[in-house]
Amino acid sequence: MVVQWDQRGAGKTFSSDIPAESMRLEQLVSDGRDLVHLLRGRFAQDRIFLAGHSTGSILGVLLAQQEPQLFRAYIGISQAANLETSESLLYAFALRAGEAAGDRKALAQLREVGAPPFRNAKQLQVSQKWVNEFAPDRFGAITLERLRLLFFSPEYSLADLVRLVRGEKFSFDHLWREFFAVDLFGQAPRLEVPVYFMEGRHDHVVTSEVAEEYFHALEAPGWKTAFLVRAFCSLAPTRRAGEIPPTHGRARVAGVVAGVGDPGRAQA
Repeated sequence: MVVQWDQRGAGKTFSSDIPAESMRLEQLVSDGRDLVHLLRGRFAQDRIFLAGHSTGSILGVLLAQQEPQLFRAYIGISQAANLETSESLLYAFALRAGEAAGDRKALAQLREVGAPPFRNAKQLQVSQKWVNEFAPDRFGAITLERLRLLFFSPEYSLADLVRLVRGEKFSFDHLWREFFAVDLFGQAPRLEVPVYFMEGRHDHVVTSEVAEEYFHALEAPGWKTAFLVRAFCSLAPTRRAGEIPPTHGRARVAGVVAGVGDPGRAQA
């Protein structure tokens, strides 16, 4: 059984009644902890598997670090570790791609905002716009795939589509600065649970280079395993599932997937 969690302010959990001041990283981790306790009680399990995707993987690492006794293992999918470093690599990619394409508009806009760290959301939006334009598997295509899945899923309605769009902007507006200040290399150098990473080799949403560097630096007992998938996008583990080898064990109960609303992606 897998439990999909739309974190506070994202997807099905979005509501205009959510207090803006509650949109903090610490609160999201606390929400995740509450959900884990609920699942353990409902399914009579001492420990469960925890998975985090994209910026939700930041929540996953912090939760696994704080409450290792609750988890059998942690699975990071498109693992984020330092979004500032990732955005610097992505900005450099967009600049190189713009130069190769001779795209004067892209180069002018990228050079105007300059390289990270960005001072405001508008600069981040400009950089990500051109990353999306030049990436082999663009983030826009990921969004379209998510919408297709939403339209054909019995679990989601048209109203949920509206909540998805509003929730992503709401989450980004209130969380991007705090998420970009996270550095898991310093904040979470060790996890007391087994660790798996699943990364798209050419991910242009959360760069696999930073994830690999964090994986090698991370201390974990027992084992840690990384799977690099020959796909371009942040959804590589779902779109290329056949390339992921079987793990050392099977999940007996539930996994929590954090991060449907992605505060690391700018909303225009």
